Amino acid sequence: MSYLSLRRTLNLFDAVAIGFGAMIGAGIFVVTGIAAGFAGPAVIVSIIIAGAVSSFTALSFAELSSAIPLDAMSRNKEFPATLSRVHGKLGTPYVSILIMGAAMASLAMFADLGQVIVLSNFGILLYYALSNLAAALLRRRLKDNRGGFRTPLYPLIPIAGIATCLLLLLTLDVKSWIMGTFVVGLGIIYLMAKRMRR
Repeated sequence: MSYLSLRRTLNLFDAVAIGFGAMIGAGIFVVTGIAAGFAGPAVIVSIIIAGAVSSFTALSFAELSSAIPLDAMSRNKEFPATLSRVHGKLGTPYVSILIMGAAMASLAMFADLGQVIVLSNFGILLYYALSNLAAALLRRRLKDNRGGFRTPLYPLIPIAGIATCLLLLLTLDVKSWIMGTFVVGLGIIYLMAKRMRR
């Protein structure tokens, strides 16, 4: 009696993909089934409510994280010092949080969100490209500094980060480049004017 055996053709990527697919797919369908059992025909409404709650959570984290650069720049005297005021009880930079919250709310209510997203894509990609460049330059300048975090596979990781960000920047349309360059230019003019006053 001869036995048939299957050929082993799965590689590591296939096994990981099957595992991820099982976890994500099963999780999605199980959660939907449980929600349908509790909500009944109103399951769509419950999913919409859950999406709204998660959106508010994401916006809260975005508002808090966007206030940190404003606070740091005011501590470095690039912006007025009042922006870095810290709340007595909470220990948070409440002035910069309130300003960024008002700015985000006004953008959400009155601005074209498509243009805001395009502009933020340009800004984030440029920021990450410059952060990778700064990491590479700082490591060269601070050769004697043995403490702290050391980037693995230096200089390959910063170079790959810069190249990836630049490639993604090239995929943006001309309008986003014009708007992004205009905003970055305004920032450079502001910083140069501040330094010339000193």
